[in-house]
Amino acid sequence: MKRTKFTAKLIAVVMAALIAALSMFMAGCSPYSSHYSAIGFVHSNDSHSARMSFYRFKGSISFQMKCTTDSKLIYSASLESGDITVYYDEGNGKEELLTVGSGDAMDGVVPLKSSGKVYVIVESEGNCENGSFRFEIG
Repeated sequence: MKRTKFTAKLIAVVMAALIAALSMFMAGCSPYSSHYSAIGFVHSNDSHSARMSFYRFKGSISFQMKCTTDSKLIYSASLESGDITVYYDEGNGKEELLTVGSGDAMDGVVPLKSSGKVYVIVESEGNCENGSFRFEIG
């Protein structure tokens, strides 16, 4: 009977450790977390592009892409109302990419300095409406 209790406890401890390890693995290694509330929100992200459009958005969302040496970050943004600041990080800390205010629309290109992961972080200041953002590595 003692052996059965010990075995059950051992299995429980091993399972807890596996679940904890799997949770850390599934969470990824991104230094940025997303937290937002949105209505009519559509977004996509792959290794070379990220897009988002929304009717209403409040909060922060981050995208991860990969670049090579001499890559460029190509972007376009539009916003009907509110204020959004977009940052990017090539591994050297967060830098401001653009700020979009009510009624603004803009396009641009930023040369990237290194190869590897690039994070794009979109942060709203309060509620924003009818926005569209596109980012591509070129």
